Amino acid sequence: MIRLLVAAVLAMSLALVSDGTAQQTQELRIGLVLPFTGPAALLADEGFAGADIAREIINERGGTLGRKVVFVKADAPDPASGVNEVERLINREKLTAILGSYASSISLATTQAAEKNGVFYWESWAAADTVTERGFKYTFRVTPKVSFFGISAADYAATAIAKALGASPKALKVAIVHEDSAFGTGGANAAEKKAKEHGFTVVLKESYRQTTADLSPLIIKLKNAQPDIVIASGYVNDAILTRRQAKELGLSVKAWIGLGAGYGLPDFAKAIGDDVNGLFNTESPGAINVEGLAPEAATLYKEFRARFVKRKDREPTTNSNVGFVGAWTLMKHVIPAAGSLEPDKLRAAALNLDLPDNSLVNGWGMKFNEEGTNVRARTTMMQWQGGKLVTVFPENLSTGKPTMVPLPRR
Repeated sequence: MIRLLVAAVLAMSLALVSDGTAQQTQELRIGLVLPFTGPAALLADEGFAGADIAREIINERGGTLGRKVVFVKADAPDPASGVNEVERLINREKLTAILGSYASSISLATTQAAEKNGVFYWESWAAADTVTERGFKYTFRVTPKVSFFGISAADYAATAIAKALGASPKALKVAIVHEDSAFGTGGANAAEKKAKEHGFTVVLKESYRQTTADLSPLIIKLKNAQPDIVIASGYVNDAILTRRQAKELGLSVKAWIGLGAGYGLPDFAKAIGDDVNGLFNTESPGAINVEGLAPEAATLYKEFRARFVKRKDREPTTNSNVGFVGAWTLMKHVIPAAGSLEPDKLRAAALNLDLPDNSLVNGWGMKFNEEGTNVRARTTMMQWQGGKLVTVFPENLSTGKPTMVPLPRR
């Protein structure tokens, strides 16, 4: 009798283990590394919402490789914690594919940790040029390099803004200010080089720490330099501080162009109120005209937008759009083509990916070069109008025309 009871208990235990294993193998587990806490948390939350909606839609349509996709989340508020979390995902969670990681400083560390372990890393947000310039085998970056942001800002200043001001670039002065991370520095350097090529006089190029509590010395330098146009990069808190102190100290310029990040967030607009109107922001597409998309992408965007509005009670932002595009292409195209989460197969699938322009919900296509950069990612120029971002360039994605050039004097 005792032997029968022991045998029954063992059989039940084996069945439970078997069921648990079967349930686990039905899930497709992907690491998701983002700064869910810390100074970049607001931006990360935007990106996560987009990625999670993509996962939600994919799962409702049958999953990837017939399996439900699960994100194994990891909080990385700084590079050191990012490395620790990547090591945990690889060694403890046994993951071979990771999606990340928003901030360039974090990505530079986490992608290196993944590369060291031979793990595939799909970077949807981090824009520093150096993320994909280190000869890594398994790192692929969805978004444009930050140098493209700086180039786009200088190009737009030399064409649309100069035209609106009735002046040639040679008659205009430009100042460039930036936070001093790899993201800010890369964008600023590219903007300076391109501005000089257009003939602008660059009267100031100044960096600052993202965590600086007082930027009034920078604003005073700007006032003394008397630029016509300011090109600025910053995360949300320092972007807010820059504009608040510019107003307090009476800085007047004719145009202000942000290089993404904080300058495109609803929290930035909310914090500085009406002063946001007229400011430009160049980065990956945010508010777009769906008529410029391929029909299938337009339909998908409408579904994504509806879910985002239901979740957040507002329109999607640049970061949420990129989050959706990155997660969608990974789950919809790359993993199915690879047939598994084996890093070498994922790498081959990524290199073979060939999605035409306007086939994704933000107007991008996707084609990677050997360094792992998406050569079909592009920036748009947006402007804050009535407290909302309006896309003003390129024309096929535009939702309005530029206004308030020059900006009102203080």
